[in-house]
Amino acid sequence: MSNLILRRGQDFQMTIKLEHTFDTKKDKLRLQFVTGKEPKQTKKTLLKVPVVERLDPTEWGAVIESTQASPGGGVELDVRVMSASDAVVGLYSLYVEIRLSEDENENTDDTLQRYKHPGDIYILFNAWCQDDAVYLASEAERQEYVLNETGRVYVGSARSICGRPWNFGQFEKACFKAAIYLLEKCSLRTEALGNPTLVTRALAAMANSNDNDGGVLTGNWTGQYSGGRSPCTWNGSVKILEEYMISHREVKFGQCWVFSGLLTTLCRTVGLPARSVTNFESAHDSDHSMTIDNHVNWDGKPLKHLDDSIWNFHVWNEAWFKRHDLPSGNDGWQAFDATPQESSEGRMRCGPASVNSVRDGNIYLPHDTKFIFAEVNGDRIIWMMKPDGDLVAVDSQPKCVGSFISTKAVGSNERADITANYKHPEGSAEERQVVKKVSQHSSRCRALETFYKIKKSHDVSFSCESTTAKNGDVTLVLTAKNASSEPRHVTVVMCATARYYTGVPGEELDEKSMELDLEPGEQKDAKWFYEAVSFVCQLDEDAAIGIYVTALIKETEQVFTTQKVIDFDKPDLELEVSSNRVKVAEQFDLVVRFTNPFDFTLKTCVLNVEGPGIQDDLNIPLHRSIKPGEMMSQKVRLTPKFRGKREIIANFHSERLVGITGSVVVDVV
Repeated sequence: MSNLILRRGQDFQMTIKLEHTFDTKKDKLRLQFVTGKEPKQTKKTLLKVPVVERLDPTEWGAVIESTQASPGGGVELDVRVMSASDAVVGLYSLYVEIRLSEDENENTDDTLQRYKHPGDIYILFNAWCQDDAVYLASEAERQEYVLNETGRVYVGSARSICGRPWNFGQFEKACFKAAIYLLEKCSLRTEALGNPTLVTRALAAMANSNDNDGGVLTGNWTGQYSGGRSPCTWNGSVKILEEYMISHREVKFGQCWVFSGLLTTLCRTVGLPARSVTNFESAHDSDHSMTIDNHVNWDGKPLKHLDDSIWNFHVWNEAWFKRHDLPSGNDGWQAFDATPQESSEGRMRCGPASVNSVRDGNIYLPHDTKFIFAEVNGDRIIWMMKPDGDLVAVDSQPKCVGSFISTKAVGSNERADITANYKHPEGSAEERQVVKKVSQHSSRCRALETFYKIKKSHDVSFSCESTTAKNGDVTLVLTAKNASSEPRHVTVVMCATARYYTGVPGEELDEKSMELDLEPGEQKDAKWFYEAVSFVCQLDEDAAIGIYVTALIKETEQVFTTQKVIDFDKPDLELEVSSNRVKVAEQFDLVVRFTNPFDFTLKTCVLNVEGPGIQDDLNIPLHRSIKPGEMMSQKVRLTPKFRGKREIIANFHSERLVGITGSVVVDVV
């Protein structure tokens, strides 16, 4: 036995070779498993494993199954060992003690022999063990959430959801070494490393480099990535962790889907059932108001610098385990997040929060349930700043955040919608009751209480729709209908800015205003049109267009606001292999194709290809531009290293267009 990787609560067999005889009735065998820098029996980091008659997965134990003469003399003991289902996760050393008992009539002392096994033993969480806190009953889910090396991370917008392939690669050497290294480096005491609540919280902190704690990945949302890689160019976690383990310094750069993919890898590596989860229209409540606050001035212009942001999407993680620290009903999926947004107990991390507690509005339960609740289920409140500087709530929009919460389906690459896990149906009595209960904990609770009690009279209805042509041209239509018996005068203000997917506005692109006079029962449209070529060169590579629309009704002081995110409908890469059935160590060809659908030329084009068991991250500069309507075709020669179903992932990026992905599955025999 050399290095050995085990799941806790799992038995394994070892053979102990002795140069002398061993009497199972008189002589004594004892095994010691030691972990951590200061091992102690009281902390379950020094385990003196007894020989027992029967193994129990809840306790450490050993059974001598047989003894036989060794061919070279002496005796061999076949021993089966069981680790406890709550054992500390990480690196162990093994010591073997043999105490030989002499003839009792000679009245001699026992003789003790002690041997340290030179190999390392690693113990992981065990989703197959019913007594482990991470036990997952479904074999299909265990295959997906513990063993699947590739998956999907959902990005885009609620209007255009894209499943981005990701190579988790949890069985690669670099990933395993990194996960164990981070557990040893994190702030947890060794005895706490058997607790999945504390381990996920620690890994979430160590996945980012914000706390000067030697974490892995540096976040960057500026659009400028000199000194590192654009987040859009990563295909998976393996290359990130390889770079990290070479230098033990932070890797540059990541954004939320990269942090989530990385954290999924770390969790699956140590045995935690984990998945990446995407929330579209994801709110960031910066002032603990439990609402998403937008502000306009008396003239209807948005005060963007005061607003909470609504991300086009945000990706976090879930892991499956029991919450012994919470009331009953909170076991199962737990949400946690490595993307550095807000500090939690002095570290950049979030969670784990029980998904059930988020759904039911129990925001006082640990950890960071309040923050996650606001991401998925807060009302948007429109605040108007009066000329004297006072703020007054003038409108609410209850259905604007937390939509299409998505994860990869079990056993397929389809999208599974898990919104119902996080929130009751929008507009239902249960959902409204939860939101109002939570608003009592708001930092603006008095103003909100007054606002919710006031019956709002809105006699002009609005709808706003946008369409994007294949070439990127944008049309926006605001429709206003006067349902009152009196004329209404409407002032419409539209402000278009560059907008990052985090909801943060960038450079202002355009501003327009329009006046509409509506007779009783009359309906009118306000339209705007933008050509892609007029604004695409003003956008950073991962930015979209944010259009802020505000309408003020003069007679009633009714306010309507909405935000529209305009992003490109990105095509997929087409991947084709010479054969879907290939042999280990034999080369085969992959062809990657892409047609430029836009009216502008793509420059500085690069292709990245990788796949677990087939190809490490391969960077291929294309050394040419791709004109409008032109097709790019690139042949790549690959050599598989391991058998099994293997997914190859490709990623195309250029100066103005990034995040074009595709994948293909091959059967390696």
